[in-house]
Amino acid sequence: MKDDENKDFSEKVAFVLIDLTKFAAQTNFDQLPGLKEKWCYTIKNMWRMTDGDIPVSDTAFRELYEECKLSKLIDMEKQEYEKSILEYEDVKRAVAYAGELAAKAAYEEGIEKGITEGRKEGREEGRMAALLQTAKNLLDLGLPMNDITKATGLTEEQIQTGTSPL
Repeated sequence: MKDDENKDFSEKVAFVLIDLTKFAAQTNFDQLPGLKEKWCYTIKNMWRMTDGDIPVSDTAFRELYEECKLSKLIDMEKQEYEKSILEYEDVKRAVAYAGELAAKAAYEEGIEKGITEGRKEGREEGRMAALLQTAKNLLDLGLPMNDITKATGLTEEQIQTGTSPL
């Protein structure tokens, strides 16, 4: 590129002319050896390519193909396509929101269940601690072990070790 005074404009900017009519490539996109060949093949053959011609892994070429495919649609088809994309995104967001609500409800249910079970266990532990204390008090008063086990429902071993069956 030259400026007004016929000096090089920049060493970094250049034009490259590719004569696609002289480009003879394999018929399959997958068989092309390099990136330059893939670009030339794509530019030359885009008009006749189908969805299966470009592998999903070649994202740049896949995006170019999708854009070219959209540009061929008539206005009504483009509007329908864009509407379907918006509807898909709406459904996707609705499903994600419903999932979040379900997860939150399950979490809250789990918390409530945990609190209920914790209270139940706490009451049971408190009841057992009270029984053990009563048994010790009765022992201190000199009552026979047989009478204490009948009155408290605890075993002799639990009374002596001071442990509950929980």
